[in-house]
Amino acid sequence: MNRQALKDLHAGPKSEREMRADFFVYALYRPISFAVTPAFLSIGATATNVTMLNLLLASLMPLIALCAPDQAYIGLALITFSCIVLDCVDGNIARSTGSGSALGQYLDSMVGKAYYLLLVIALAIVAHGEVPQIGLGYWLAGALAASVLKIWGREARAYCRLNFSQGEAPLATARIGWQQILFSAAKLVPFGLLALGSIGMTGLLLGALLLMSLTVFLHTQLRILRQLSRTTAPQGGLAAEP
Repeated sequence: MNRQALKDLHAGPKSEREMRADFFVYALYRPISFAVTPAFLSIGATATNVTMLNLLLASLMPLIALCAPDQAYIGLALITFSCIVLDCVDGNIARSTGSGSALGQYLDSMVGKAYYLLLVIALAIVAHGEVPQIGLGYWLAGALAASVLKIWGREARAYCRLNFSQGEAPLATARIGWQQILFSAAKLVPFGLLALGSIGMTGLLLGALLLMSLTVFLHTQLRILRQLSRTTAPQGGLAAEP
């Protein structure tokens, strides 16, 4: 399958909704993925193979930060850029070969969470090298907070979609403009690394990711609470977990 065929396969209303949800991915990384995907298809790579490759690359980020702290920002920028492109590639392969599955979606979701956690840990290690006056524990605490808030917010929205799938549930079906822009801006990390890492200010990038995660998380919780306050709970749907 060639590049144009892949682009045609991704055209349509669904693609437009996804573009609004993650603008920078579709503006910057998706076009590159269309050029890269045919090479993976030619060697018989499956979507799961690409997902596991993504995980392998992401796992290198803390090691690079530890082994080459002064130049780590260059390696991290290359890896983060590659991981985002590969995240598009595995979707391209699944869609073009009709091999998408619930297991594949689950693995892709788990690898995405692992990628973000490994990224912020690597940023914390580099930031500590730049500003050793702030203990590594504090940098790691900020990194873990950013990761937890991002994952917690995403799971909260998934919970709302599960329980409010009928009617016009704003949080379940609508896109929250500025919130989605903030999430999409996180995909600019490779460029932020090159810009800030070169002047020894990687900590600012980690702080920005933490602030974005916190802002989006708080706004998401307010939207969920408002939705829950005016919606009758589905039978058994909102029961507390044991």
